[in-house]
Amino acid sequence: VFIINNEIPPMTINSKNGPKLNSISTVFSQFDALKRAFIDTSSLIYLSKIKLLYASASTFQLMTIPGVVREFGSTKEFENIEIIELKEISIEKNDTDRHLIETAEYMQLPIISEDKKMLMQAKRSGLPFFNTLMIMNFLIYKNVIDKTKYETALDLLQEEAYYDAFIFEYGKMVYERIHEKNLAD
Repeated sequence: VFIINNEIPPMTINSKNGPKLNSISTVFSQFDALKRAFIDTSSLIYLSKIKLLYASASTFQLMTIPGVVREFGSTKEFENIEIIELKEISIEKNDTDRHLIETAEYMQLPIISEDKKMLMQAKRSGLPFFNTLMIMNFLIYKNVIDKTKYETALDLLQEEAYYDAFIFEYGKMVYERIHEKNLAD
């Protein structure tokens, strides 16, 4: 990947039809704007396994729907997570992904997911979207975690996540730009 004018060019998650990843300036703008976001089951699992769920929920308002709570199976991690059920959204209870997307669309809030279909729907709806790796980058961008905690979480995520290698490469480039920015600040 070639970097021009401090910009990481958009990359495609999937060479056929994945959502395009954003330039570094867009990523930083999205990080600056991130105050609240809806999270799905897969990202809850990943953030819990890499031990960054509490840090995430303490840094910005994590929100989800009752279906995600049911899928996740445990409520102890939901201490700092707001559970939203809107009467305006009437979707079958067993369609958790669609219910989460429609709720996020209704409230015009970002989505955190590992699911390519959900990320594509967020993109079509004009909503910002993040995966666990980008939330890790957000946490280091906001100086919530340090390099050691980031690297430990990254090792755990690499054991758990089914990301393509270039997703990790993109995440690494974002991390490097954050590190450069922090040194300059």
